[in-house]
Amino acid sequence: MYERAIFNGEADRLSTADREPDAAEADLMLARGKVLHGRFLEDRVEDPRELELFERALALYNAVADEAAELAASVGATAISAQIEEARSRL
Repeated sequence: MYERAIFNGEADRLSTADREPDAAEADLMLARGKVLHGRFLEDRVEDPRELELFERALALYNAVADEAAELAASVGATAISAQIEEARSRL
């Protein structure tokens, strides 16, 4: 998008180009959150970064208006919070 905006004079592409890195970061935060959650399920040791990662992914998906991914991140964060609370109550 950057190249088209700068070299082809399509300045309207910059708004799209601005969202692409945010969408990629959101995907990365979601993936990292899932990895930490997998570790939590394996050893039942909570990592405080887990929920932060899902919340960051949710905020980024919201910012780029990716409704399907936003819903997935929201459902994931809610389910994970519930699993963490359940595990805490067993301790």
